[in-house]
Amino acid sequence: MRYYLFSILFFLAIGLNAQRPRYDKMSPFVREAMVSSLTAKQLTRSYSEDRMLTAFVRIDGNAAELLHKYGSEELARVGNVSIAAIPLSQLGALSCHRRVSKIETGSRCSIQMDTTRLVVNAEPVYRGTGLVQSYTGRGVVVGVQDIGFDLTHPNFYTADMSRYRIKALWDQLSRDTIGSNLFVGRDYVGEESLLRLGCPLDGTSQTHGTHTAGIAAGSGAEGDGVLSPYRGIVHRIMTMKEERANTNGNT
Repeated sequence: MRYYLFSILFFLAIGLNAQRPRYDKMSPFVREAMVSSLTAKQLTRSYSEDRMLTAFVRIDGNAAELLHKYGSEELARVGNVSIAAIPLSQLGALSCHRRVSKIETGSRCSIQMDTTRLVVNAEPVYRGTGLVQSYTGRGVVVGVQDIGFDLTHPNFYTADMSRYRIKALWDQLSRDTIGSNLFVGRDYVGEESLLRLGCPLDGTSQTHGTHTAGIAAGSGAEGDGVLSPYRGIVHRIMTMKEERANTNGNT
């Protein structure tokens, strides 16, 4: 009888150990996501949200098939490394598979443009505290050289969407050079011309220019009368944009 009970306990311990996530295969941010998920489940019995984690996974053999087995989707693959969307509920089990040797991800993104002006102490500048006047960007024109602009984004209107604030764009990648006086590409000037264009040549695949211009000068407008607290540091300035002649994503 004692031997029988010992055998049951032994195999039970093996089974429990097999279900433990393999934290040694996880990068620090993956471990953080795993622990956060387990904690949420323990604190909330009715916890049902299955959040996804996008990570690099090193897998031997048929990666797509293995990921599918754990409810995950292979987004891309280079060699034996896959970029995968993984349900957090399956992350621990996936890490235990013998063909998985590493799961890595970076830090999670967070929206911060509602507080950045406080962090950099811009509020006193807006008010003119200790200065001869206040500085909000009114009457200033800023130039942005980058790639990937969405010229139709509500952020580039005034906060009430009554006025378009982009004045011109020099698209160095444009193939429409007939009649252009520029040595490369062409320029687009005025609201009608800019909105008709919509985005420069790489604007369908790149978004960095929209991002950086929004950080500098975004009004926070979202359209349909919605005003977001996430706006640019000097949200009242006008903008001039230059689409850099660079197709590799570097600025």
